[in-house]
Amino acid sequence: MLRAAAFALALSAFAQSHSGTWDPALGKGATGLLGGALAHMQTLGHVESCLSGMMATVNIYHPADRQDPRSRAGAINSFDYYFFSPAKPHRTVLSINEPIDGGPLPQNSRYHEYDPQYIGDSAERGGVGFSHIDVRETCISELRVDSSQALAVAAKNGLPLGTMTAYRLHLLRASAETESDWKDRALRQKTFWVVYLSDRDVKTVRQFLIDAVTGKFLKSRVVRNPLLF
Repeated sequence: MLRAAAFALALSAFAQSHSGTWDPALGKGATGLLGGALAHMQTLGHVESCLSGMMATVNIYHPADRQDPRSRAGAINSFDYYFFSPAKPHRTVLSINEPIDGGPLPQNSRYHEYDPQYIGDSAERGGVGFSHIDVRETCISELRVDSSQALAVAAKNGLPLGTMTAYRLHLLRASAETESDWKDRALRQKTFWVVYLSDRDVKTVRQFLIDAVTGKFLKSRVVRNPLLF
């Protein structure tokens, strides 16, 4: 299992592009930053915590202020790492924001710093769904597919790519009957990415599901927009 006390990953260089256009490589970083997240959990004293899932919102674009010549258009990637522990606090989320090509100006969030959030024990077993933080009572033991790879596979299977479009990715493991994913036999006991457009203006979205160990495209599905509360 990916435990804070026993697992370490070297931080990889964050993907950069100077082309002025967006491509899936700019969504890279989820697994590269995981080592730092695990180490941070250890320094906080949560040595029994294990990785339970992730959420990434990539290519969050911010336009420049036309009235301010000092401003600069830019984008960031935001990563949330979900940790479950048998000891309290049972559910912890570490968040980190990373700029793409320097990000927007003025800077509107802190970069390169892990921020812990303790969400308590009000969530039922199996998490509280995509519309909120979904820290499941499980441990992910194997992960080989980075967020950028998941985006690339989704794009090959119909996910539209756009320079100023944001994307949401969830890393999940369907490990219990209480979880909604368990109803789908194709997902049981699998660790997988769920990829879709991050758009609050639509009622439904098409999600693309990719196996997080093999990189295989599993399926697509149309669901109620998880961003609508």
